[in-house]
Amino acid sequence: MPTQNLTSTSISLAQRLFKVAIVGVPNAGKSTLINSLLSTVVCPVSKRVHTTRTNQFSAYLQDNAQIVLVDTPGIVNVKEIKKFAFSKDFVFGPDRSIAAADLVAVIHDVSNNISRNKLDPRIKALLGRFPDKNSILILNKVDAVKNKNTLLDTVRILTCGIVDGKPIQMKRSHFSRVKEEKMRMTMENLLKRAKARVDELPQDQMEFDDKIKKMMTVSFSQEEIQEGLNLIGWPKFHDVFMISALTNEGVDALREYFVLNSKPASWLYAEDFLTDVKPQELTIRVVRALLLDHLPQEMPYKLDPKVEYWDRNDTGELKIIVQLLCPNERYVGRVVGTGGSIIRNLTLATQTILSDLLRVPVDLLIKPYTKQSSKDKDKPSS
Repeated sequence: MPTQNLTSTSISLAQRLFKVAIVGVPNAGKSTLINSLLSTVVCPVSKRVHTTRTNQFSAYLQDNAQIVLVDTPGIVNVKEIKKFAFSKDFVFGPDRSIAAADLVAVIHDVSNNISRNKLDPRIKALLGRFPDKNSILILNKVDAVKNKNTLLDTVRILTCGIVDGKPIQMKRSHFSRVKEEKMRMTMENLLKRAKARVDELPQDQMEFDDKIKKMMTVSFSQEEIQEGLNLIGWPKFHDVFMISALTNEGVDALREYFVLNSKPASWLYAEDFLTDVKPQELTIRVVRALLLDHLPQEMPYKLDPKVEYWDRNDTGELKIIVQLLCPNERYVGRVVGTGGSIIRNLTLATQTILSDLLRVPVDLLIKPYTKQSSKDKDKPSS
């Protein structure tokens, strides 16, 4: 985890520290949760998947405790890696953030009726690589669930009926839909599942602890591997939270939980630190996120925004020009929109977010172009 040098006079013996890795499948609400915890927008969000492409470190201070939060890329599979041409930082970001964290916070979207009661296999694979790391389950978007009683079923299923090493005390009817024996996950089953997922990752990137490395040499039958993949939950969560990151429901309790679990240690960052992302890079991330909301299908993923100009004038206003490289003129037309509607809305939305985050007035210009149009512009006139 990156650090920022602090002077010896700024380090107090009373300082406390807690590092949390926020993990989940794409669009589970990781970035929205971090924004809510910090009470400001530091992580760009979108209704579409794969907004976060690298680990982003953010932090807040409360009661002399610095809580460092890592927003990780959404967990992806091999097909998605090839489809979107993700970098190594994207693919292995969650693994690296967990290795350095004190706690793994798994955020799970309960608004989806189909996936509500099943922990994604990719999340289980990730947890299986760090079985001794403390973890909690965060059920997000509870405001979208009309019948709150169904959330009790969800907790029972996703935790395998065990929280903090103890059976959950609920009525039997709350998990009648799932056979109890299928919900049990022994260490042997954890290793089976981890082995089943190991082929998706390059060997030089896997960082298992010594126990897992040794057990990976064990040969499992196809039936055993399939059994591991079919397991529904994870039995080693220490606590469960029900929240709505969008409406802030339950977020205060989560914020306090992190502070209470902090330990005496020097802060990693200065007191006024918000995020490790530089303002210009943050601008690019905001533009990327909003492109996902304004353009259809895979089009946003093929656009390449870059900051061309960045300067503040005498009145304190920040002038930003972002060049948006498009594959062809058809893309330029879609980005501009009818009568300039899309580019105008995109610009205004980006300005608003950046003004709030940077706490300065922002004047933004977004210029879509193609390599060919740039060459034509540079040609001398005859």
